[in-house]
Amino acid sequence: MEPITDDITLHRGASWRRQYTLAHSADPGDTFDLTGCEARLEIRPKAGSDVLLISLSEEPSEDGSLDLTGTDGGISIYISPTATLKLTGKTAAWDLFLEWPSGLDVDKIVMGAVAIDPNVTDPTYD
Repeated sequence: MEPITDDITLHRGASWRRQYTLAHSADPGDTFDLTGCEARLEIRPKAGSDVLLISLSEEPSEDGSLDLTGTDGGISIYISPTATLKLTGKTAAWDLFLEWPSGLDVDKIVMGAVAIDPNVTDPTYD
């Protein structure tokens, strides 16, 4: 499976959400069954970097979460404002991997560049 490229912008201190539907290229209405799959997403300063800025899986964390919706091929991504507030620099890179239930196959689903938009307003709330 060839990954799609999706360059994104994260605004420091703001939430970010994105949804994808994984479908067969021959028939976009024929979606993949993601039941039993595991997903992981990472954002790093650049590809190959040892520095991990944000890490997501289906297990919700302070950084956010990934949600696989099963038979309809849906993948929902949520990055928390706490996670985006930690971002420094102007750019980064990201990708999303999917491991199939057999444990034998892993596909890179999405990849791209990340533009980091600095905040002016203090986004913390009491």
